Amino acid sequence: MNFKTPLDKQDTWNWKFATKQGHFSSRAFMNHLNEIVASNLPSPDPTLVNPLLPQKIGIFIWRAKLNKLPVRTELDKRGIDLHSTRCPICDNDLETLHHSLISCKHSADIWDRIRKWWNLNNLYISSLNDLSKCSNPSFNSSTGLAIWQAVVWTSSYLIWKNRNDLVFGNNKQSCPKIVSDIQSKSYEWINCRWKKGKLEWLQWITNPKSFDANPTVKAGID
Repeated sequence: MNFKTPLDKQDTWNWKFATKQGHFSSRAFMNHLNEIVASNLPSPDPTLVNPLLPQKIGIFIWRAKLNKLPVRTELDKRGIDLHSTRCPICDNDLETLHHSLISCKHSADIWDRIRKWWNLNNLYISSLNDLSKCSNPSFNSSTGLAIWQAVVWTSSYLIWKNRNDLVFGNNKQSCPKIVSDIQSKSYEWINCRWKKGKLEWLQWITNPKSFDANPTVKAGID
């Protein structure tokens, strides 16, 4: 704020980010704060947008790629007193984000079931960056890759949700149940947002890769 003292007028406060009418408003203030925040953020990552999924899933994957999810090892680094930093699912290793989403025995079993469901020889997911991009030469169209990416992101989200359900509610789901939830939730989300196509449930369950033939949706990747 600038304090002005004109000789021929009463002293007034003036805010340099005021509206065109010269008035302060909460909207103008929030717009200014958003500009400050945006100017300090890195360039948007095109791998974090998939038009077939809710925005919250892209935000979750973005946080995962930056290793910003509160796994136990990260909480411990921040001085939070925990009874254990081991994985709450398998208790076989430290709970890093890579372990939680990818290499935990429970998570690996889910990914193996997803691979078999899609009849893919390789998932090409060995890092958090692979998880966000979902690159896979097995797909021929942008539609197939977008749908595959939607499944991978949904899987990651529900794996993390199952972890939280166990930590905060002592409620652990079996791998077959989580895969079933992945199938139904990804089916629901994709059908709600795919304007030029529609998934048929039986085909989705038995041969999801058949949707790779219709190149109408661009995946959110380079």
